[in-house]
Amino acid sequence: MIRLRVYTRYRPQCSIYFDISQNDSQTYEEVCSILWPLFDDEGWERMRKDRESMIHALSLLTKKEQYFAKSVAFATMCLEAFIYDYAAHNFSDTYVKRYIDKLDLISKWVLVPRLALGKDFPRDSKAFEYLVKLVKFRNELVHPKSVPMPRPDPHSKEFLEEIGPMLKKDCERDEYMSDISPHKMILEIFTELRKLESDDIATQWWQLEEGGYPWEDIK
Repeated sequence: MIRLRVYTRYRPQCSIYFDISQNDSQTYEEVCSILWPLFDDEGWERMRKDRESMIHALSLLTKKEQYFAKSVAFATMCLEAFIYDYAAHNFSDTYVKRYIDKLDLISKWVLVPRLALGKDFPRDSKAFEYLVKLVKFRNELVHPKSVPMPRPDPHSKEFLEEIGPMLKKDCERDEYMSDISPHKMILEIFTELRKLESDDIATQWWQLEEGGYPWEDIK
């Protein structure tokens, strides 16, 4: 496990959100690895013929969405909390609350490194792409848009045929996520920020460290 440690702030919530996103991203990936083989050609045909197979797949879809929502929510919460701590460490809480805190998350990640380090967070980097993606996913969760439910019985062949295009749209999002989970996205963002810092800063107040917490070994 990788831990995000912040040494100059009291009770940094970004560390807690980092851990939750890591756990939920891992579970999300595990559910997807079980789920997507069910939607190959044989799987579709099996679900058309067998009600239990359909129920099982729909149950996994629900779990997938739950863990996706949690991993994205806590990943963006981690970035939000961390960039506040970063700015407050370099300036002051009063300054941040007055001039920075009301900015949107992407603007904070552009502005704060510029003010603190004199360097721009590279907007042509993969890390910046991931930041934008995470915010997009988070906004879709916060402002959901449902669609009309297909009319047939949820366990019928007709229902599956109508719901298929909607599931395929979800698959497009999950195909993107198959290469990099929400937690791996924030790791990439933190790594890019570290590249902007000088060596002396990198040894000081925040770290990405391998290993668990001491109390996790307590039986």
